[in-house]
Formats: sequence, structure tokens, C-alpha cells
Amino acid sequence: MLTIAIAGKPNCGKSTFFTASTLAPVEIANYPFTTIDANTGVAYLRIPCACQELGIQCGHCTNGVRFIPVGMIDVAGLVPDAHEGKGLGNQFLDHLKDADAIIHIIDGSGGTDSEGNPVDAGSHDPHEDIGFIEYEMSMWVYGILEKNWAKLQRSTQQRNFDILEAVAEALAGLKISYENIRDAERNAEIDLKTCSTEDLIKFCSILVPLSKPMVVVANKADLTSEEMRSQLKDTGVSFASAASELALRKAAEGKFITYLPGDPIFEIPPESNLNDAQKKG
Repeated sequence: MLTIAIAGKPNCGKSTFFTASTLAPVEIANYPFTTIDANTGVAYLRIPCACQELGIQCGHCTNGVRFIPVGMIDVAGLVPDAHEGKGLGNQFLDHLKDADAIIHIIDGSGGTDSEGNPVDAGSHDPHEDIGFIEYEMSMWVYGILEKNWAKLQRSTQQRNFDILEAVAEALAGLKISYENIRDAERNAEIDLKTCSTEDLIKFCSILVPLSKPMVVVANKADLTSEEMRSQLKDTGVSFASAASELALRKAAEGKFITYLPGDPIFEIPPESNLNDAQKKG
């Protein structure tokens, strides 16, 4: 099963996003490092069921929608210079080793600073948070390789020594494949056998997004100004309001509304518990 990690700085809504996606109970609070140990759950990718095109009733979908399970990891917040031990440091980064892809959550409202501390909405520029996770991960991978790099380069003098296989073995625990390493070397236009420190860092910066594709989601979109939404949209980020989605899913779970995750609208059915509550009120 595909595994997706939810990453970002502290207090940007990662745990709310995780809960809205999985309905798994986790602690949600308005302070940094609410999450220490990684939370795991199962979310579902929404796709149209093929039965709609075939004009049949398959009996395995909901209103023509099929949900494909994916594993999800909610990891502790990452702060700049985590690869040097700041914040939770490598404890955070280690939680990402099992991920096949990453959703980078940023606070689109600008209501948290670079380390996840609450500030006035709009006082922090969310653009500053884009890209820093890839950098931290790249430097983390570089740190793993750099420890034994001199030894690896000396080994290249041996007959039949394949440095790509050696790097793949060193990074095997991170779900980084031989093919990822081969392609990163090619795209970096370097030779790992003779590369410099700068070349190795460049290689790692290309390897990370190749092996763990990442999308950026601006959370708290309902609190984001029109101007900021327009600016963020130009960078290609997606938008979400995890708190709103969680409220909708909880209401649907309680049969107050009719709502299928991903629907653009929800309905209040005549027999809804919400109507009963309104009548009693």
C-alpha cells in the first residue's frame, strides 16, 4: 500500500489534516510540537469507478465513487536546521523514511512563524515555508552519505565496484532505489566517483524529490486573504481547510448531513439528526 507522509513546520494544521483524512483520533492543539511520535492511519484516494463508463452496477462503489486505501503518517513538526539537530531534529526526519510521497502542509493564513509559534494572521509570509522541507531532507540524506563518502570513493578503485549500488545500499532504509540514484546522478550531471562536496549536495537535492515526490498544500485557506491566495496560487500550491473538512466528516458520521469526502457540497436530509436538534431548540 502506498504510504504518504504529512509534513510541515509545527502548528500549521498537520494533525487536523491527518484526522480529517483518516478520522483517526490524535491530539490537536494550538502550540508547537503537539505531535511527538508519528501517528499512522489509513486515508482513501477518491477516483471515479469504472462501472460508470461501463453502464453497470458493480456493487463495490458509492454513488459511482471508489475509494482506494493509502497509508498516512502524521509526523512531528520540522523547523529550519532540523538536519543539524534543531527542534526534534533527525527524529522528525527519520519518520519520513517509510514514505513514498509527502504532502507538505503550510499555514496559508500566515498565522504561525517559521518555527510554528502563533503570530497575528498575515504577519508571516507563507512563501518562506515553501521548499524548506526538501532542503532539510536533502541535507539529511547528504549527512548520511557524507559519513562514509571518503571510503566509498576509495572503493571506486576496486574492479567491478559500482558506486551506484553502494549508495543504494547506504540509503536502502529510506526507500530510495537504485533507479532513483542513477537518475539523480544523470540529472545532476556529475560523476559520483569523483564528485566534490558541492556536487554531492546537488545530487542529494535532486535525489530527494525524485524518490519522494512532494506536493504543497496551503492549509487554513478559509483564513487566508484574497491577495495571499492569489500569490500562493501562482506558485502552484493546492489549498485546503482541514478544520472545515473535519467538521463535515464528523457531521456526516453523526448523520447530520449527507456528505461524501471530496464532494463540492453537502445536504441536510429531512431525517437528519440536525433537523431534530433544531426542532428541539
